[in-house]
Amino acid sequence: MVVSMAYDYYDTEFKRWETLSALRPTRGQRDAYDTPQRLRLTFKHGQLTEESVISLPQATEGLPYF
Repeated sequence: MVVSMAYDYYDTEFKRWETLSALRPTRGQRDAYDTPQRLRLTFKHGQLTEESVISLPQATEGLPYF
C-alpha cells in the first residue's frame, strides 16, 4: 500500500534535489504547476516500509521518435 507520495525537483542553481509533498506552482502563472523530475513513493505493509523513486521523462521540442 502506498502511504505517501512526494515530488522531486532538481534545482539547477544550487545543483541539488528538493523533495516537496505538493506540486510546485509555476512562477508567474496562475493555476499552473511545474512537472517534477521524479516521483517518490513510500510503501508500507505491516512493519516493512520501502521507498521507490520513479524518474519522469521531460517533454522536449520536436516530433516524438517512432
